[in-house]
Amino acid sequence: MAITFRDLPDVNNAEFQSYIKRSPDASNELRPELQQDCDEDRDDAPPDLADRGYRPTYASFGDSGTTATVNGYGTIMRLSRYLGGEHNPSKMFGLEFPQGDEPFFVRWRAELFQKELPIPNGGFGLQIMNIDGLQRGVPKLEFLNDRWPQVTYSVKGFNVRVRLFCQKDTVIQQFTVTNRLTSAADLQFIISVDFLMHHLNYMDSENDIKLAYERGPHGYGVIVVGSKTEEGNEDRISEQVGVLVGLFRNGESEQLSLKDAEDISNQRAVEAKYSVQKSDTLELTAAFRLQFLKRDSVWKDFVLPISDVDVSGLVQSPALALDRWPFLHNDVLSRHFLRNLEHILSVCSIPLKVGVLERRQFGDHFEYNASIERNEDERVHRVTPIALTCGDFGDHVVSVPGSFFAFKYLLLMYEQLGKDGDSLAQSIRARIYDTCKGHLQWVSELNPDEAFASNFWVDGKAVEQNGETEIPADIPANMPTYILKVTEFLKVFKERKELIFVSEWLPLLVISWIQTLIKTKNHLATTWRHLSDDRDIATYRLSDHVWIWRALQSIELLIKNAEAVNRSSPHPSIRKIEQLRTYLANRRDRGDGAQPILEFTADELRKQILRRFTIENDISKKRMLSVTRSARETRFLFHSRDTVLYYGIEWGFFRDDSQQGSELWELLAQSQSQHDEDNDESQWENPLRYALAILMDLEDHQFHKNYSASEMASHAQRVLLESSSENGLFPGQIDETTKAPALFDRELFRDFYFHAGFEIPYVLLQAEVRRRQRAELKEEATKAPEHGKEAKGSEATHGPPRSSAQDRQPKHQPIRRSSVSQSPITINMVESRLEPSENRDSAAVHDGLRNIQPDGWAIQSKLNPLKRRIPYGKFVDLSNIVEMPEEWIYDYPKFLNFEPPKIEDAASILRQADGITIANFIGKKASNKDKGEFSNGDLFGDALVPMEFIVIDVPKGKKQRKKGIPEPSPDFYKGAKFRLLWSKLQTKRTAKEAKKRLIYLGPGDCRVAALCYLVSPEMEREHISQFFDRHAASTGFILDDTIAASNIWETELHLSFYQLVKGGPTTPDFSPVRAVESTTCSSLEENSFISKAAIGFRIVGDFFDRYWTCHIIENFSGIFSKSEDDGLRMFSNQGQELWYQPQEHWQQRKVLELILFERVLSKVRQSAGEIIGAIEKGATKKTDSGEKHRFGHLRFEDRSIESLQEILQILVWLKNNFASTLEIMDLWEARESTRGQERPRWTRNDEQKYRRSIKRRSALQERCIRDLKNQQAKIEFFITLVTNAQEAIRSARSLREAENIRLFTYVTVFFLPVGLASSLFGMGQIPERRVVVTMIVTAAIALFLTVILLYCILKFMNVWKYRYFKDEKSKGSEPKSDRPQTRMEALRQRLRPSKKTAEKVPVAADLETGSRLVPSL
Repeated sequence: MAITFRDLPDVNNAEFQSYIKRSPDASNELRPELQQDCDEDRDDAPPDLADRGYRPTYASFGDSGTTATVNGYGTIMRLSRYLGGEHNPSKMFGLEFPQGDEPFFVRWRAELFQKELPIPNGGFGLQIMNIDGLQRGVPKLEFLNDRWPQVTYSVKGFNVRVRLFCQKDTVIQQFTVTNRLTSAADLQFIISVDFLMHHLNYMDSENDIKLAYERGPHGYGVIVVGSKTEEGNEDRISEQVGVLVGLFRNGESEQLSLKDAEDISNQRAVEAKYSVQKSDTLELTAAFRLQFLKRDSVWKDFVLPISDVDVSGLVQSPALALDRWPFLHNDVLSRHFLRNLEHILSVCSIPLKVGVLERRQFGDHFEYNASIERNEDERVHRVTPIALTCGDFGDHVVSVPGSFFAFKYLLLMYEQLGKDGDSLAQSIRARIYDTCKGHLQWVSELNPDEAFASNFWVDGKAVEQNGETEIPADIPANMPTYILKVTEFLKVFKERKELIFVSEWLPLLVISWIQTLIKTKNHLATTWRHLSDDRDIATYRLSDHVWIWRALQSIELLIKNAEAVNRSSPHPSIRKIEQLRTYLANRRDRGDGAQPILEFTADELRKQILRRFTIENDISKKRMLSVTRSARETRFLFHSRDTVLYYGIEWGFFRDDSQQGSELWELLAQSQSQHDEDNDESQWENPLRYALAILMDLEDHQFHKNYSASEMASHAQRVLLESSSENGLFPGQIDETTKAPALFDRELFRDFYFHAGFEIPYVLLQAEVRRRQRAELKEEATKAPEHGKEAKGSEATHGPPRSSAQDRQPKHQPIRRSSVSQSPITINMVESRLEPSENRDSAAVHDGLRNIQPDGWAIQSKLNPLKRRIPYGKFVDLSNIVEMPEEWIYDYPKFLNFEPPKIEDAASILRQADGITIANFIGKKASNKDKGEFSNGDLFGDALVPMEFIVIDVPKGKKQRKKGIPEPSPDFYKGAKFRLLWSKLQTKRTAKEAKKRLIYLGPGDCRVAALCYLVSPEMEREHISQFFDRHAASTGFILDDTIAASNIWETELHLSFYQLVKGGPTTPDFSPVRAVESTTCSSLEENSFISKAAIGFRIVGDFFDRYWTCHIIENFSGIFSKSEDDGLRMFSNQGQELWYQPQEHWQQRKVLELILFERVLSKVRQSAGEIIGAIEKGATKKTDSGEKHRFGHLRFEDRSIESLQEILQILVWLKNNFASTLEIMDLWEARESTRGQERPRWTRNDEQKYRRSIKRRSALQERCIRDLKNQQAKIEFFITLVTNAQEAIRSARSLREAENIRLFTYVTVFFLPVGLASSLFGMGQIPERRVVVTMIVTAAIALFLTVILLYCILKFMNVWKYRYFKDEKSKGSEPKSDRPQTRMEALRQRLRPSKKTAEKVPVAADLETGSRLVPSL
């Protein structure tokens, strides 16, 4: 669809000509500038920068929310503007060079940008065409008025100067070409519109904007229309943004000769060829304006008027003279300071205009209101919000620390420029004031609930984490920066109207911050973890706490100032500031109230922080401050972000009356030079570390052992200046070898990259200010020696470095009764300040080692407090004591203060579960629906179930007892509906109400498993799902894991065993997690079954054994019947005596573990005893006389072979089950030794209080283990007896078969002669005499040979028997009778175990009477 230009006049119309041509009066305004030599060399460039050689760089510029970036040849690389838009969360639109990529690929996009910098025509805009043999000289980058880039270079005999400007939301690229050849020559240009258009949204990869190209009115200019369609509806255009492109020659608009729009669509460039006479100058200007478009609009909205491109006023405006700058001795630094100032004011400051950038919506399109845009003379009473971003190269990302230091830099420059009466300096001060106040307006519009985020869009909306783009995590130091911006602003601008302006919105921000401080504070100390991400080990940084302390101190001072101002001139807005005092701590009222009140003042917080971060250095053996503390490690080496510690010196963080903080700080600062491995300057790639070295020099602290403080500072400043490019900006990362600018390695480090670029110039400026103050004080002291004392006092005020530690002492020290020596501070050293104070609180913050009074340090001697009961003698086993100091460092358990999801979200969370049990349950529920869907009502219905689940909560009791409130007894919670259990567990769990929780699940319904999964923290859900899976698998399992750094102690146990069920298994009316497996067993008792039961429990808690959660699940025969459930009775009202006997102490985790394990073993022992008893009962028979056989005469041989085989199978099951059970028992007993150094805390008090219960439970556990081992031996013996019985039965069967064969032989003796006679008489005729004689002779010979053979055999056997008896007699043994054994003797011989077998059969103990039983032989 072509664009329609409404009311378009003829090309010769006077109004239209006024848009494309400069008026006659202004036609020669730029001619003198055009005649200026373009190749005129500037001699005022810094010598150190000029000697460095050419380094590809970029230059950013902008005005009023429109910014652009060019490369070293003046080619436009990027163009951005704040336009808003409903479907654009960044509210910024940008144009990108054609080889670039979308903002979503943060690291790759920046790398492509740097690769294209050396290419002359790598971007878009007006360019000199690349022709064969075209050689360009090395470009030179300068800045007009420290704001507008100017690039000069030579090409093919022409001197080229490119100037870049931005005014009225239009980016202007001005080429001035002078012919230095001896004759006229042609030069070919192109105006490239080959660019990409994006939303500057780096969180999502949905920034493709399609471009279409149209000619401007009468061919003047090109219109590039970009549109983004809504997902799923290609016909509906959600946003339409366009670019107006114009070309001007010597101040007149050029008509671009295009045949049709496809020329641009295919080539995306318009060629222009010009002839330049000898020594003549040609001016070509390209203009770009990014704006909202409407296809049917007035023609004026699609033409760039010549007045908007006229930059004569910008070129001829005066610059701030360097000879008037305060730092006369270093003009290189002065240039950097001015460049960074203009960079922040013009590029990084994005005003969120309402009137100037107004847009109206017409159906599916938008109209750009040019008349409102150009109406800049109207004063708007409402302050325009201004966002401080990272600039055009950083895609206008809002970095919280970066914006703070940019803000501080502006305020410091404002103060320095105030000492110069120059009118231009005053205009810059006015711009600084407008920017700072506009930024405070931007801060005021932040959502207080989102103000703690680390990432914001330009409009102040917090960036939500999506896992696709790495962004910095939220830290505690974010919110204090906003408060400090306000207080620092009021220090510079002290007018009453500024206080009123701030009072309108600051209280809401402060209240939200105080509430968050209370919510996120460590439960044991006034400390805050660095990252809010619970997945990592808690880390505490001293720098974060300095930010928090400074913000709280600033609020207290602001309240005092507001009270003073309101007394003299009341105002309702200022009254809001005064009302903040009710949210702060005071010494008169520290009780609990309806409003959240802090429990500490700024001074008390400072002392607590110093105490928490003071620790002994394991290397130097000195107590000093630490920089970072965690359960894993302690850090003493300064990192780049620790520059705030030196700001804290100016703020007075380390100063106190007792000098403890100053001495601890000095020890930490002096230890920096002793770090070798991590403090090698040659490997530094973070330029902020060099800035830190400059700050350390101001305090005379040595950073590196090979450099003095001043040498290191000079070297650091030289490295920083050399790392900067011609644009005067400082990079956020440098190459560790060459110290040249480098790019950030990961997109996560982008924010810090630009944050460092703002803090480095602030550090350099602050250092110069302090050096100048030092020089002025020294000069004053030289001129007026009699005022030396006043000079020293002023020096202490302004904070220049002192020469010694004694000079660092404040002059108003109180008289102390004793002083601390300069040796390392130890706890046993005593220093106290006991002067009376009017507001002194009698209650001190006490930690067992020190008493910190609200009005100062009072370090007492390390004396163990007296106990109510002192044990006599050494009855405490010290090897069991495990002390764990500094509990505040460790993470708070995840299950405390965790808010379970709402029941409406249950189904969506369960679908993401990976566990088999829950997945099967979800599948069953979904299968009941036609479309495979289920609702939350299906999960937690109101149906009654024949089971009970019990929840026991143990609340905190110590503080309540101290206040005289009776401790509430734990409540037995029973329920027969799942919704009752859900209502119990879905509430937020706190340590005050349920620091320890025991959940008995019985057989465990699948819905209960799903419920437990939901109410568990996210990190625990996977483990609780595996807990139910292991129970369902009926396999033995043991886990005992302790992780001290993560403050985790988890124990899990699963055991399965066999159980004799009488009367058949019971089928439950619900779906248990585990189905009971049963097998008929008629050989033991009639109508009996063997079923496999399972018991398991899981305990997860903290390393200090203060908080835990225990899940117990049992599934065995009889548990579905309430009357027969021994396990349920243990937790029911009848079992309260077991759990609440004072000597049991089941709330203590070690005791609870022993109770549960002993109960599991007892259940295994009881079930095995019942099975063994049934086997014994079935094997015992009565004799003929009616007397019972003794146990040693069990006769299994009287049972059938099938019955014996069934019994043998049961015994083998028991044998294998006992093997795995005993293996788990061995692992359980060895778990203490396998923990190594990571043993949970166990204090002397715990040892005295709970050792008796532990010993008692350990004895019961050992007895169960002995009984199980005896049962295992009896099972082995029974297996031997059953096996022998089977063999005996088989032998008896063999003897009966042999007897039958013998009887058959007797019968055949009679039939042998009969058979012979039958064979003779069966012949056909009577044999001849000769044949008969021959037969008789043969028979006689055979008979004779048989007799001889038998005789020889018998003779040989008699000889062997004689020799055998003789040998036996010589050995002393009685000769064995050769009388053959009877059948019964042979059977008894088989039944009698051999000597070797009898030796292997162990001695068993009767489980009932304890009598010793020996198997009969």
